[in-house]
Amino acid sequence: MYLPTTFLAIGSTGLGKSTFGQLLCDVPTTVNSGASSTACEATLYENNAFRYIDTPGFNDSEGTTDEETFHQILRLLQKHSKNGVFEIHKILWFCAENERKATNLQKEATYIQRLVEYVEEEDSANLWKN
Repeated sequence: MYLPTTFLAIGSTGLGKSTFGQLLCDVPTTVNSGASSTACEATLYENNAFRYIDTPGFNDSEGTTDEETFHQILRLLQKHSKNGVFEIHKILWFCAENERKATNLQKEATYIQRLVEYVEEEDSANLWKN
């Protein structure tokens, strides 16, 4: 059975995750201007070629904690899994240029690693080889 390429967009609020989904995958994400949160909850958008998971940002401007965001993403993956498996082909990590060495990125990397361990239990170390 053919599965479209699945992208998981993750990163801080206001960096263009929703806009990128529209442009790359031609999926109907909701976008706004400015640095406020566009995605209020993790959402899976699908078309014939792509599946795009748009997520609320870490360090959210609307007050959602990073742990709540992480669990929201996990619930979405569980909801759309087949026999307990959800396949993600690419993780798109959106980072602000001025945050490259910040503590926030270390926290985000930890959440990404936890998601990968949930999705790909057998070889989650491969994520960091790309």
